[in-house]
Amino acid sequence: MPGYGFAAVGKDKVGAWTRLIHQYLRGRASLGRVYLLIDSRHGLKPNDREVLDGLDAAAVSYQIVLTKADELAGPAMERRLAATAAAIARRPAA
Repeated sequence: MPGYGFAAVGKDKVGAWTRLIHQYLRGRASLGRVYLLIDSRHGLKPNDREVLDGLDAAAVSYQIVLTKADELAGPAMERRLAATAAAIARRPAA
């Protein structure tokens, strides 16, 4: 799926993608698992948390995949991993 947080297109198109993603994922408990790609340089953003909230509400199992990990130094990556793990620790579908 296209990125919903950043894209080199207008806000109208990004908004349409976001609505499409939310509509697709809502009520899809039959999905085995959704993988949410997160740029490790930035961590979870508010729009990512909205998607996680929707997945939790729909009982769709998901896993976070941190991308661009090679662009963070050892301690910075360890901090990002810890922060991400803490952010999803209490989420039921994670």
